Amino acid sequence: AIIIPFLAYAIMARIHKQNIPLGNKVLMGVGSNSMSYKNEINEYLFDKEEEKFDYQFKYGDIIVLNIVSSADEIGMYDVICYYNPNTGENIIHRIVGMDNNKYQTRGDAWSNDIDEIDTYQSTFNDVVGKYQGHKFNSIGKFILFLQTSIGFATVIALFYLLFMVDYFLKKYNKKELEKIKEFESIIGYDGFVVKYFENDQELEFDYLEIIYLGICYKFNNKGFIEKNKILDDDLINKSKTQVIKRISLNNNISVKEIKIE
Repeated sequence: AIIIPFLAYAIMARIHKQNIPLGNKVLMGVGSNSMSYKNEINEYLFDKEEEKFDYQFKYGDIIVLNIVSSADEIGMYDVICYYNPNTGENIIHRIVGMDNNKYQTRGDAWSNDIDEIDTYQSTFNDVVGKYQGHKFNSIGKFILFLQTSIGFATVIALFYLLFMVDYFLKKYNKKELEKIKEFESIIGYDGFVVKYFENDQELEFDYLEIIYLGICYKFNNKGFIEKNKILDDDLINKSKTQVIKRISLNNNISVKEIKIE
């Protein structure tokens, strides 16, 4: 029950190229740490107190993107997700430059000494959505794992294992029920009440027990109660070759044992 929603999300994400549309929003799994923190080299991240400069997220987060209807809704230093047709990937970076309706973007964690501005300059037509601070921490790691071949195979194997366990448990429970029905016939249970007769006289009893293969099946006058393992070694050995019926009379003061070959 827990895994199925994550698996459904992972499958939908794969079908929709990681974009899960929900009305005017899009859910997106983060696949890198390029926006995980503010690199001090990128001074523009510290110049202003606007909330958008604190829009960082890390690998494994699920972020919520707002779909934008026009280029006027996108401005300098906004965090956008765009599709790069050259690599077939979605990139979630901050706009650091705007030139002729093209956006220059880079990750907050990138440094000028190591990384250049994103090679591909996106346009409004490439934009998937705009990030405005809403995210779900870390749950995307599991979803990203499910999207891999190993992750998908692991889930399928788990479902198969659960199915087989359920199948064999049902077979076992069916056999146990058949055994209980058979034992009920031995003690004379008619579907409503158990009665014990001795010398044609009905006697009161606390409970009846059927012992077979080291297992004790206990009944009262209304039918089956429970089953338990036998701890007595002699009784265990006896029950391997015969069915043993025990009757507890008068609050366990007297226990009568009857062997049924």
